[in-house]
Amino acid sequence: GLIYEKTGSYDKALEFHSNALAIREEIFDYKGVAASYNNMGLIFEKQKNYDKALEYYLKSLTIKQKIGDKLGGANTSANIGIIYRKENRLAESNRYLKSALAIFKELRYTSGIMETYADLSELYQAKGDYQKAFEYHKLYTRIKDTILNEVSSKQIAEMNIKYESEKKQKNIELLTKDKSLQLMELGKQKLIRNGFIGGLIVTIILSFILYNRFKVTRKQKKIIELQNLQ
Repeated sequence: GLIYEKTGSYDKALEFHSNALAIREEIFDYKGVAASYNNMGLIFEKQKNYDKALEYYLKSLTIKQKIGDKLGGANTSANIGIIYRKENRLAESNRYLKSALAIFKELRYTSGIMETYADLSELYQAKGDYQKAFEYHKLYTRIKDTILNEVSSKQIAEMNIKYESEKKQKNIELLTKDKSLQLMELGKQKLIRNGFIGGLIVTIILSFILYNRFKVTRKQKKIIELQNLQ
């Protein structure tokens, strides 16, 4: 039903909401029944069938008040207030919108407060009380700006956390890379050192062999010289 409503297929939406309503009534899901009435009222409102919309919104509100659903009741009261304004029944509109606003304030439901301020601004504009309309519009704008600032601050904080995380990760990668380069350099130096030591050892061994060979050759030469003297 909700999907058909979003796509503008209101007759199909009403059909599925009616099916949901029947099932919810059968299983005594009173909160669900109230939600179905509210959903159907919304569709009638979009079809500009305000009498039907009002009928279903009032049914929804009655159930929500019986089961103690304050937030749901406030939302439906606001919907009723909007319908009364569209029907130019401004006194009733004011009563239901003020009732919704009081509950939203009690529950500290910022979004509801903001939207009701906007609805009250439109109501007083329809009444020709432009001073009141302006005052409610200022209240609406103030909350809207606060919400936007909170969202912006949250987004900035999230971006900052992401930046710091990426920066930290990059530093780790650089440190890892530097460590790898250091290890490679140490390995290179070790190889050169081992090569030098190995070369030195070979040179010493060759020198020792050549020295021994020289000594043997010299000894043999002396022996030959002695033999020639005899």
